[in-house]
Amino acid sequence: MAGSINKVILVGNLGRDPEVRATQDGSKIVHLSLATPERWKDRNTGEQRERTEWHRVVIFNENLGRIAEQYLRKGSTCYIEGQLQTRKWTDQQGAEKYGIDIEFVSAVTDHDASDSAGDHLGTEDNPFWRDHKSAKVNAIRTKTLIEKSDMAVIRFGNKYKQWNAAFDAGYCAALGTPYVTLHAEDLVHPLKEVDAAAMASTTTTEQVVKILKYVTQT
Repeated sequence: MAGSINKVILVGNLGRDPEVRATQDGSKIVHLSLATPERWKDRNTGEQRERTEWHRVVIFNENLGRIAEQYLRKGSTCYIEGQLQTRKWTDQQGAEKYGIDIEFVSAVTDHDASDSAGDHLGTEDNPFWRDHKSAKVNAIRTKTLIEKSDMAVIRFGNKYKQWNAAFDAGYCAALGTPYVTLHAEDLVHPLKEVDAAAMASTTTTEQVVKILKYVTQT
């Protein structure tokens, strides 16, 4: 169906440490149990009420899974953006079961994979044209995700000075998509124009999470 979108955004806390499972081919899959509490005032009694929804999040990307396994623990506040995936399986009694997982998605963070994204289109002797092909292929994924996003978090690291992140910020600005920057203090001056167009400029992930929790409150 043209124009359809399968996207989920969750901000909550982990109910337990990440659970890592290995597949038959040796790759790792990380499972997260995320709680999103909802609070409201009862109209009849005036009492505060609370209800907690539990979400099962699955990370297939090995790089993202490694980060989750290393840094996330029970109680950690997480921002998750992903897609709904319906699963079907048979239990030990032979009954068919259904469930909905949320597959976590993100930009490609493996630099080697990013650099070789266009290699399947043909070998290039000139490094410029190899980078050009890979940049075009990478842009398909990045531009699509940005166009579907309600907002974006643009993170600047130290490797390569992250000029590609600056381009992503510019694309957000051109589309009118709100974005938040995340970078070290020593990049404040070089990125002053990028920060000026952002809705907020942060230096820690904790600041980003607080912003996301606030803007996603209902």
